[in-house]
Amino acid sequence: VYGLQDSVYRRIAPRVTVADTQAIARLDINTATFKQLVSHPYLDKYQAAAILDLRRQRGAYRTVEELHQIPIIESETYNKIAPYISCSLQQQK
Repeated sequence: VYGLQDSVYRRIAPRVTVADTQAIARLDINTATFKQLVSHPYLDKYQAAAILDLRRQRGAYRTVEELHQIPIIESETYNKIAPYISCSLQQQK
């Protein structure tokens, strides 16, 4: 949960479960706009711009793991956003 302190999370983590992970709305990094990316609570405007820049430079992402190639998306951020990101290989608009 965005804004939840780590200390609180550690106390409640053993009691937290996700019943249906398929119900999580995922943001497709191959079709997402800057506005959509920057509205994600774990991404700032610089990270959103970097995602789009890499997509423009290299074409569509093949895997979500390619976000590791972006220096300003640290492992901690990647681990937070990974469950909410998808990567379709459909043709970009």
